[in-house]
Amino acid sequence: EPGASSCRGGAASRPQLAAGPAAHGRGTGVPVPRPLLLAPQLVAPRLAWARHRPLCAPEHSPLDRPLLASLQGLRTLVLGTRILEEQWHAAWDARYQEAASSFEDRDGKLDALGDEVERELELVGVTAIEDKLQDGVPAAIKTLLTAGIRVWMITGDKMETAVNIAVSCQLVKDPDSIMMLVVDEKQDDPATEADRLLDACMKRTLETYARSSGERVATLDQVPHSWQAEEMAVDGHTLNYILVDEALSSKLALLAAHCSGVVVSRSSPSQKAGVVRLMTAYEMERVTGTRRGLRRWYARYKRRLSGKMLSIGDGANDVAMLQTADVGVGIMGKEGRQATNNSDYAITQFRFLVPLLLVHGNLSYYRIARLIKYSFYKNITFAFVLFYYQFYNGFSGQALVDSITAAVFNVVFTSVPILLFAVLDRPVADLKTYIHYPRLYDKSELHTLTTASFWKTGVAQAVVHAAVCFFIPYYSIATSGRHNITDVYSLGKLAFVALLGTVNLEVALVARYWTVLFAVFVALSYFLVYPYMAIFPLIQLGLDIYDPANVGVSENVLASPTFWFVIIICNLTTFGLRFAERTADWSFKPQDTMIMAEHEEEARKQGKKWLQQNVSAESRLRLSSLGIEIPEEEEDTLRARHSPPRPTAPGAAHPGLPPA
Repeated sequence: EPGASSCRGGAASRPQLAAGPAAHGRGTGVPVPRPLLLAPQLVAPRLAWARHRPLCAPEHSPLDRPLLASLQGLRTLVLGTRILEEQWHAAWDARYQEAASSFEDRDGKLDALGDEVERELELVGVTAIEDKLQDGVPAAIKTLLTAGIRVWMITGDKMETAVNIAVSCQLVKDPDSIMMLVVDEKQDDPATEADRLLDACMKRTLETYARSSGERVATLDQVPHSWQAEEMAVDGHTLNYILVDEALSSKLALLAAHCSGVVVSRSSPSQKAGVVRLMTAYEMERVTGTRRGLRRWYARYKRRLSGKMLSIGDGANDVAMLQTADVGVGIMGKEGRQATNNSDYAITQFRFLVPLLLVHGNLSYYRIARLIKYSFYKNITFAFVLFYYQFYNGFSGQALVDSITAAVFNVVFTSVPILLFAVLDRPVADLKTYIHYPRLYDKSELHTLTTASFWKTGVAQAVVHAAVCFFIPYYSIATSGRHNITDVYSLGKLAFVALLGTVNLEVALVARYWTVLFAVFVALSYFLVYPYMAIFPLIQLGLDIYDPANVGVSENVLASPTFWFVIIICNLTTFGLRFAERTADWSFKPQDTMIMAEHEEEARKQGKKWLQQNVSAESRLRLSSLGIEIPEEEEDTLRARHSPPRPTAPGAAHPGLPPA
């Protein structure tokens, strides 16, 4: 006989039934309900009561009965089966096919037919998985909020559960005053009710702003975008009517933008992606305003640079949201690998998002920004040396440096130091500092890859340094003497070596975290040019290649005192200008990371760790929740720091003075 199985779980409406394979080798299609998560107490009435009364009796202890044990805060799935008579099933299936093709009240008819099947079930078993917050989630969210990152929680849980989780994560500070944007499912006109609730919440937000700032405004548009004080919760049923209406969507986006915490419950995968799209479009529309044309494009471009939308999830229902956001982070959890397979980054626990953003995010921006600017700087410097020479050769196109030497400039002499910089350099020695001080993440002073800084460091500085490396050698070459270096190729060798020293000193000056490997390659990148100048002409002669730009030129140039004097002058000039600028920045406009680096260096000279000395008990607990352990100081050191000085006896010598 065909069998029909029942898989129930969670408080949701009855699912539609889908035709499945025949059981026991029969050819009749058997409708199999789609598995959902329902509360076990809703499944118990569907069981054959007489057969399972001992299991379901309330007087038994939940710890001794598997069905009631699933009520102990676990996500449960109750499995049951029922043997159907073939004639009964055939008649039922005919009515099911008719209901499935109906255009009127299809869901209601399918629910009624499903209720007919799911009766007198024989209990097969109960599965349960523990559903709780991972370790460190509250500390992680608190750290992200302190870093200036706006955090929303979008979940499929019911409203009460979602708000409780938000409170435990410290995303919601006051659950009693949270704005509830929930439309009753029994409302005749839910869209109108949603509009009314939105207007009421916006009015309340305006009143809160008036009390906090002492300034009354007419509309929420006039409230500064940085002001965020209210907290809001909205459910998926309400979103059904808001997201399809442009006016309601605009109101929701404006209201949510002024909320410090937003909780979205009972949301479907499409609604999660819809919320991400809504807020992304709102941010773009907010910065563009009434601008048109190029000004509108530039405003949107700057907004895309100023911040990105990140989504993080652990289940297949989060895939749409992960793919809609600018950056998707998947968590490898108990719900499979769909989220990680469709994300940009994969982590195993939510708390690992903190080092991903605050440490690796900061370091990536710091390194890539300087990599880009330095790459432009060294190439523009080289190009402008050749460009300046064109004013003195009648714009004939005569090259100052031979083609092979020009090629190895980027490939050999200047490639490795900047690559090591982009991999190893860091603003502070201890990367835990970024997590201890999360506000460093949103520091505008650390945003060094701006239009102004790029043109200043990457272009203007390159033009000046190129002028130093060309004009000083050009006007300083000896016109008489034993080693005359007035020819074009000697001038080219002189300008090239001066240029190479300048760009290598630049990357050495920019680096804040020197390693032995970095120091070795910076030195090699410069000093290898001298063996190259001496050996490369010999290789050409060995291959029967006579190149007037190299053969015999290096011996004459290296033997000239003018060459060495000019190289020193050029490098001292460019390095001195850059060093004076850096000294002024460190002295009068220091960044927070510069100050921390100085404290770290002072502590290192004393044989101590600066972060270990300056972490509070609260921060130590927060870092411990994030899996970051900072060893406590030695007991003697702590006692000496916090204990008052011991009184001395009359006539006794002071500890810091010699005896009387």
